[in-house]
Amino acid sequence: MYLLVQNPGVAPVEGYTLLGVSTTRNCGVAGTIGQFGSGAKHAINTLLRAGLKLLIYCGKTRLEFATREETVNDGLVAKPIKRVVCKLGGTSSKTLDMGWCLDFGAIDWTDLSMALREFVANAIDRTVREHGDFLPSLLNEELRAAVVEDSTVRARDGFTRVYVEVNDDVQRFYGELPRRFLHFSSRP
Repeated sequence: MYLLVQNPGVAPVEGYTLLGVSTTRNCGVAGTIGQFGSGAKHAINTLLRAGLKLLIYCGKTRLEFATREETVNDGLVAKPIKRVVCKLGGTSSKTLDMGWCLDFGAIDWTDLSMALREFVANAIDRTVREHGDFLPSLLNEELRAAVVEDSTVRARDGFTRVYVEVNDDVQRFYGELPRRFLHFSSRP
């Protein structure tokens, strides 16, 4: 089972792979909150640290994040690290080195709900930027958050889809979604 977070519009791959990239900052649309270009990267690391599988589809391009064991040596000590990489699929078959390690954000990004909140907020931001309002997209299920079966994990042209493997914490977050985001309440 996966938690699906979907929005209309295709996020650039760099929004998930390049620190500092934010297409929301200074976009001129009131009500959007993304601005630093680091939240999605912190969210990815938070999920990887929790051992959860994460797949992101930017239109037809699949991003699958993992880590690679390495050692950093400063001349005094050799320290093992886990370097984050992203294997692309669908429209590309490259593996990207993210240029950061799994410890990035480990001190303050400690709760899975922080990562999940980031992906939902990004989906709402893009929907508002795309259509000026979220409600029509919510009603016609272009903006969507749902627990789905593994067999339904796939790209959708013209959309960004984030799939997070479901565990108890992810299931709890999904159950609390209407309280965390009034957009998903019975009276959005």
